[in-house]
Amino acid sequence: MKRRLASISLSAMLLTAGSAWAGMPTNETAVCPIGGEEFGYTGTMSCSSPWGQATMSYRIVSSCDFITRLPQCPTNGLPLYRDFADEELPVIEEFMQTPAYSEGRSISRYYLAYRLSEELGEAEADEGYFLLLNGFWYDPENTFSNANYLKAYLDIAEQTLPTMSDEERPYYEAVTAYVYSQDQQPDKAREKLEAARASMPEDAGLLSDYISRVEGCLATPGETRCRPETLIETEEDEDG
Repeated sequence: MKRRLASISLSAMLLTAGSAWAGMPTNETAVCPIGGEEFGYTGTMSCSSPWGQATMSYRIVSSCDFITRLPQCPTNGLPLYRDFADEELPVIEEFMQTPAYSEGRSISRYYLAYRLSEELGEAEADEGYFLLLNGFWYDPENTFSNANYLKAYLDIAEQTLPTMSDEERPYYEAVTAYVYSQDQQPDKAREKLEAARASMPEDAGLLSDYISRVEGCLATPGETRCRPETLIETEEDEDG
């Protein structure tokens, strides 16, 4: 998994011009590598983020929010976050029989993918980090409400953030601050917000607004305006 998430190159994402095919759904088919089950999911020919909007989880609003994120085998629940090598399949099959697999499946497909990546010995910390981050963006109802998920993300975030470049780190520090606020850890959230503000670029744009919104939610993280799927209102929006 590469670091091409929206918040890394935010300015580039927001300036992306919509192509003629942006936002058009396509019907895709996947075959489960274990069990051979075939199922359909929704893809797209291309995607853009022309509106300059984000949610409080810092998910960038795009023209293809309808696509299936992280397809999952309907019967056995295997999350297809990447192609698996033939030699990995026996390890996956064995993992499927464990309580850990059942637990992961009951929490979120993203948590299950994260646990599977651990089982397969994927050593890069940022692999697990981005799987869990995507869970906040695309499965917020199941991830923000689960203590195990929050802890897994925050633990791996503390390992991963120091390895990021100076350019990308402020965005992820701000997102992590928001997660700390949702986990009722306002002091930790403030630390991350201060770090993000100290190193963000001069033309941070939406990031600056985002940091202010997260700060405003530290005392009342449960309010509607602070919930993960609430859209951030920029100063321009507020001025009418």
